[in-house]
Amino acid sequence: MKELFLIRHGKSSWKEAAVHDKDRPLRVKGVEDVYELATTFKESNIYPELIISSSATRSWQTARIIANGSSYPVDRILVKDQLYACGKQELFDEVCRIPNDIQTVMLVGHDPSLTNFANTFLKHPIEKIKTSGFIHLKFDSGNWTEITNSPSQLARKHLTKR
Repeated sequence: MKELFLIRHGKSSWKEAAVHDKDRPLRVKGVEDVYELATTFKESNIYPELIISSSATRSWQTARIIANGSSYPVDRILVKDQLYACGKQELFDEVCRIPNDIQTVMLVGHDPSLTNFANTFLKHPIEKIKTSGFIHLKFDSGNWTEITNSPSQLARKHLTKR
């Protein structure tokens, strides 16, 4: 059984107009929301074996907060440039590269790619994963490269109130 958490980064700051989109940090509310999310994971006994994050500052900050909340070593977060401004195919490609001995993965990134990727597996598509929201998918497969051909289920979703 493979478990994949698709996590959208926390709310980011638009304070500095000159800051490139990729370099925008989390705003205070975003940080608070991600700490709440990390607490939710910890209280639910959800501990990732692997965290993969977009290289955008807001995603990396989100991944770090979640890692700290779950005692996951921050230096083991895989930061991937190709997950910034990507499509669902790049997400598929990244997931297919996950070693098969890893069962539980958190992928921290952006919309609309996360929502489009999630909707590939959902019987009832969602409109969007909002900031600090997540989709938890389970796949009846022992191989990450076969998840598209495996029965999947939506185990949990937290789309946030915003």
